[in-house]
Amino acid sequence: ISAGCCSLLKPSPDTPAVAALLEQLISDNFDANYISIIQGGHETNTLLFSQRFDLIFFTGSPKVGKVVMKA
Repeated sequence: ISAGCCSLLKPSPDTPAVAALLEQLISDNFDANYISIIQGGHETNTLLFSQRFDLIFFTGSPKVGKVVMKA
């Protein structure tokens, strides 16, 4: 972010309260052109994986990690 790269954060749909808190903190403190948060489940993941990203950092289960690697 400090280097001018934009970031997109997609938290787990299993933690909606944490996701809502992160969304509020990010929107209060960062310009949406630089960092944004997207909430959603499988359909949102499919939409995101149809896009091309320079780099993806993933933290989560090995099962989902394999899906991310194929994207």
